[in-house]
Order: sequence, then C-alpha cells, then structure tokens
Amino acid sequence: MVQMDSPIASQTAPAAWLQNEYMRMGPGDVDTFVSGTPTIAQPFYYNGGTPVKLTYSSYNLSTVVHVDGAPVTPACAAQSASWTGNGAGSISVTCSLGGGTGPSLDVQATLEATSMVAEFKYEVSGVGESVVTIWFGTSDDWIGTTDRPSKTIGDFVGGVFVEGGVGSSPGGRAVKVMSGEEGLYLIAFGTSATAPGWGV
Repeated sequence: MVQMDSPIASQTAPAAWLQNEYMRMGPGDVDTFVSGTPTIAQPFYYNGGTPVKLTYSSYNLSTVVHVDGAPVTPACAAQSASWTGNGAGSISVTCSLGGGTGPSLDVQATLEATSMVAEFKYEVSGVGESVVTIWFGTSDDWIGTTDRPSKTIGDFVGGVFVEGGVGSSPGGRAVKVMSGEEGLYLIAFGTSATAPGWGV
C-alpha cells in the first residue's frame, strides 16, 4: 500500500473531527458524527498530502440498527470528545433506540496521532430480551480512483490476512478492499461479529 503523508490542518480550538497525518473522519470542518445520528462523516486518507475519499461521491459511513428484526432510527445526543492530541483521540455519541425505555447505543470513534487504524466501537445496553443487530459500512465505496475495487472476505491469522475465514468464523470477520496498490482492511470484533459492509 502507498505511504500516506500530510501535515495536520491547523486548529485554533478543540476539533470536532478526528484526524492525523494519515487520515481524517469528515471533509473540511465537519463533525465526525453527523448531527443527531451514529453516522460517521465521509472518511479520507492522505496520499502525498492530498486527501483521498474512501466512499463514493460524498457518502458517509452508515450505521443501520434493527431491534427484534425491525429497523430503528437512533436518536443521538451531541457528540463529545476526549483528545490526546491535535485532532487525535476519541469522539462518542449516545443514542436512544426506540424511546427512553428501549435499548441505548453508545458509539465511539478513535484515531490516535500516529495510527493508520481508525477504531469504531459499538456498545448496546438495556437490551433485556431484545435482539439488536448493527450494520456498519457504506453502500458505495471509493478506493484510489474507482468505485469498483476488489473485495475479499477473510480473517487475520498471526497478522496475515487469510481469505475465507477460519475457526468459528468461516465467513470471515474482515474485508480486504483493494484498487491497484491502494486499499484498506475492515475488521469486526466480538463474539457474534461478521465482516462489515463495504460498498457494492
């Protein structure tokens, strides 16, 4: 994969978006979380100082939630931030799933200053007997110069990507998305996790 390098945009106040020298969550001065939602603003990586989008057009990274098989529209409070550097750290939102008596969803996005890995953590509480399903990803991706990159489902074993998955996850918990020399990996963690959704 190509080396990504860019100076961090100057900020005069605590940023509302995550960024480091390798990537950023959201274009310009846009909040990392789209207001009132668990949706992550369009992600970019830096290639030779130029931001390159990771989704088609201006698509964000969607979070789709179902409770007991029915779609639910999360209602989220304003995002809060915990900074470890200029644009680095964590931003989180807390969302209600179907009213005050239903389950709640906490979403945290983390990007450290020297990391090429963005982490998105989802935690559901107050579930009771309900079954909550979460889908995270994009309906149309963009890698390098195309919205038709190759996609391979698999797993990481000893730090090496293995196509097809292994062990208790035969379908794989990771997606390898490549276009020429540029690409990314999406990895899902958790006892019931499967590969995230990424593009069509």
